Amino acid sequence: MAGDKQDYDLLIEMRTATRRSHNIANALILSKLVLVLTDKRLYAQALSSFLPVYSKLEALLQQHKDVPGLSTVVAVTSTIPARTAAMEQDLAYLLGPNWRSYIPSSQAAAAYAAHLEQLAAANPVLLLPYAFSLYVPILLGFMARRIQKSLALPEGQGLEFFTIPDKAGKLAQLRAAVTHAGGELPSQQLRQSLLAEAVEQFRRNNAVVAEFRVGWRAVLHAALLVLRRSMRYAVVAAAVVVGLLSVAAAAGVLPAGLFARR
Repeated sequence: MAGDKQDYDLLIEMRTATRRSHNIANALILSKLVLVLTDKRLYAQALSSFLPVYSKLEALLQQHKDVPGLSTVVAVTSTIPARTAAMEQDLAYLLGPNWRSYIPSSQAAAAYAAHLEQLAAANPVLLLPYAFSLYVPILLGFMARRIQKSLALPEGQGLEFFTIPDKAGKLAQLRAAVTHAGGELPSQQLRQSLLAEAVEQFRRNNAVVAEFRVGWRAVLHAALLVLRRSMRYAVVAAAVVVGLLSVAAAAGVLPAGLFARR
């Protein structure tokens, strides 16, 4: 039995179990990002949808930080500054001091938080897939860069939620902690329950994202912005091509009179 525990890689099993759910989530999130990253207020409102989820998760992880099978993961997440407070700081910057009056309520997020509470009451170890999957996105460096570039945010402003020292190191530690936790699982039944919750985590994430509605004005604004950017890139590309051809002509590679008026 001890050998079976040691050989069991929970991280690989979760990736395998959630592959299809992960692909669906990526498609859904990317389709919404195209819209929300055209407007600071819209982005802030979308971000706020997950505030109840992170708030509940962080509280429950601290409450059950000594539970075997979960403690190794919490040992890593507890070294990351509270994401709830960081998100609230971003919302205050993006929406102003009265930001709470501008964020929409989310039934899906409330149900998500309630589900986490139920899991903690039944068996806190079942929080493990949520701790992993909800921390991984904020430990990926490209998210902050994309948001900052799309919204033209000043350096260090509006991105506190994604600002974590030594992101790459934390991500590696979190992955190692999940793998280690898999070796501590006492039964096959608990392993299967964890894999089921890994899939459920994506379903609930998708429900929160899907519930956030973007009005037709925002869709039109996003379409115009994308079109404007595409046209700008086309103009720049055309200018570069003409410049290269001119240099080639001057160097004798192309006929010198190629651009002469006829």
